Amino acid sequence: MSKERELLGRVLEGDHGGDFFITNRLLKEIQTLLTQPEQNNTQYLVEGVSRLRAENAMLKEKWSTPKREPIDTRRITLKMFSEGVDMQYKNGYVGGIKYAEKAHGITGAEINETL
Repeated sequence: MSKERELLGRVLEGDHGGDFFITNRLLKEIQTLLTQPEQNNTQYLVEGVSRLRAENAMLKEKWSTPKREPIDTRRITLKMFSEGVDMQYKNGYVGGIKYAEKAHGITGAEINETL
């Protein structure tokens, strides 16, 4: 018998002994609870944990930052050309972008890679 059931049983015994008084409605509610079979809380907890794990995985997927891909060197070159940037600075410009990508965890070309 669980501790809760024992406590409810003692409440019923104490009420008849005159230690304290409970309402008739509460008395009937306690008696109804004590007549029900004791539940196995282990299965309930296992189901709850698995449900919470599934919800956690769903929320992680929903709210996680999408994986960012590095900018293609050709796109950088085309943008530089369209903006009128002198192409002699291409290696430094591209190298700076690759350095910033690496610093922010965006995987891609190594900084020392020939561009």
